[in-house]
Amino acid sequence: MLLSRSSDLKSSEIPSRALFLKRREFMRTAAGLGVAGSIYGAGLLLAGRAHAGSRLAGVKKGAYILSDALTPLVDVTSYNNSYEFGTDKKDPAADSRTA
Repeated sequence: MLLSRSSDLKSSEIPSRALFLKRREFMRTAAGLGVAGSIYGAGLLLAGRAHAGSRLAGVKKGAYILSDALTPLVDVTSYNNSYEFGTDKKDPAADSRTA
């Protein structure tokens, strides 16, 4: 890495104090927004938890209708796409309860 000596610097290359402080203010604001976004993303600012099966207000049924049957609850709640508890589709649901 090449370091410049103070005698090599031109006065036009040195930012003004006001510009330097604005850069610091920008960095502080960006860091604050990053922390706030992380907290919000983690769900720490939410007023309450969503309850399964509760209806959303103002949602109307659309014109698009699916003819497919709903997936059974036992299949939805026991499916796992990981080989940690076995290689068969039913292994994770059966073996993870004992782990």
